Amino acid sequence: MASIWHGSRQTPGPSRRVFAPGAHCRGCEEGRRADQDLSHKTLSSSKPSNGFVTCRYPDIMRAVVLEMDERTLKERERLGLDRRDEMWEGVLHLVPPPSERHQGIENALLVALWPAAKSRGWRVRTDTGVFASASDYRVPDIVIYSSEAASERGVDGAPELVVEVASPGDESYEKIPWYFGRGAKAVLVIDRDTLALKLYAQGGPVPAASDGSVLLEPLDVRVAPSGATLVINGTKLEL
Repeated sequence: MASIWHGSRQTPGPSRRVFAPGAHCRGCEEGRRADQDLSHKTLSSSKPSNGFVTCRYPDIMRAVVLEMDERTLKERERLGLDRRDEMWEGVLHLVPPPSERHQGIENALLVALWPAAKSRGWRVRTDTGVFASASDYRVPDIVIYSSEAASERGVDGAPELVVEVASPGDESYEKIPWYFGRGAKAVLVIDRDTLALKLYAQGGPVPAASDGSVLLEPLDVRVAPSGATLVINGTKLEL
């Protein structure tokens, strides 16, 4: 039975993350390293064993569950709670539903990026898995890909663009090296709260322009933060 890693969720007051022995603290170490340097291409699998090491992390709770019965997993599937769940090298990450703001940003971007993607013959999807194997896949907020990269289960080839809306304590930055390992051309991370943009290419971080905008080269689309919204090629989005 697969080991289970609960995704981040908001909790009142201080809390902690729980990891297997020898594992890195993903938020405190790997997340920052991914933000600063994409030279590390592998992440610790954090496979559970008998003991735990812990790391304080305000307002976030994560936990490793050594076993989860099949009935619980089937109930999650029945209720539609598993749409964003991910498998990281055999470790199942249970991802909570997005907030209303998160979903609003995601939906607005989907509509705005659709024309440029369709003009190139590419597909634009949300909640679609990008696969290395049946036991190793991620579910980005938005993925743009060619028909050649498509498969019945999702995306098995190289994505043209991956977009992640980063919420506090989530694993958006930790997934960046994995996406590039799958051949992604570019990864855009948008901060849910501030709308700050961070763009990454295969060679590393791409500096933003003086106005905070970034150019999504695969689509020839420029995205810029503007107060409480985003602007795409001069058009403000309704978030």
